Amino acid sequence: MIGDKILDLILYEYHFSLSEGKISENELDGFRQQKTSAKGLVKVFDYYNLERYTKLHDATQSINTEIKHNIVESLAGAIFLAEGYLKTKDLVEKFIFFMKTKQ
Repeated sequence: MIGDKILDLILYEYHFSLSEGKISENELDGFRQQKTSAKGLVKVFDYYNLERYTKLHDATQSINTEIKHNIVESLAGAIFLAEGYLKTKDLVEKFIFFMKTKQ
């Protein structure tokens, strides 16, 4: 729960500062949703191959879209609780906002 809120805050702050405050609420929501939607966070999960660090209770279960999405949100929340806002913001900006497209 805290992970999705911290991601939202970081995304809002980032895009608001880029636009120098000249962005509508709808545009901010569009940017946020693009990155924090299930599809957006699944891309982060897959890009960094986070499955290699994931162990499911039931070995027959597969890691579906919802689980991938929740893992990335949980990771952001855990970093926030352990390291604080500024460290979380720094990591999100480096590893999510500037994720390069795989060739």
